[in-house]
Amino acid sequence: MKRSCMLSLVLLMASAAPAVSQSDWLSIRSFNFPTMYVRHANFLAGIAAITSEQVRDDATFQERPGLSGQCTSFEAVNAPGYYLRQSNLRLTLARNDGSDVFPRDATFCIQPGLAGSGMSLVSASYPDRYLRHRNYEMWLDRFENTNQFNSDATFFRVEPVRF
Repeated sequence: MKRSCMLSLVLLMASAAPAVSQSDWLSIRSFNFPTMYVRHANFLAGIAAITSEQVRDDATFQERPGLSGQCTSFEAVNAPGYYLRQSNLRLTLARNDGSDVFPRDATFCIQPGLAGSGMSLVSASYPDRYLRHRNYEMWLDRFENTNQFNSDATFFRVEPVRF
């Protein structure tokens, strides 16, 4: 194949593929466990230290406009099409099932961090519940005016740990 034809084929293939931007990739670091990040494993979300390439990949997300039309959603970089979502008040990783509730369950509204810095995330499905880690698992819980709750429900958006 002539070089110009090969170049044209490469350019055509590149233009047909969706662009993947890493500028909106992020990791979510715990406020009170600063060496731990939100990650997914076995379709459940928790916090973990970065101890392997697998954990590094599982702790990297792409921030998307909220699937419910408001706020934000988090898509797993290593599982395209799978989003962090609440299911029975537990944070899970799931593919959009087309249900009426999925977009709300996979949307979170960012608020100022309850611990005084960073961010806290409120569920679009349960606006009275904050995302927090409890026993290294991610749950949606009602607000408790305690230092422990405020710390567990505060996170930092950080550069993706995948790189």
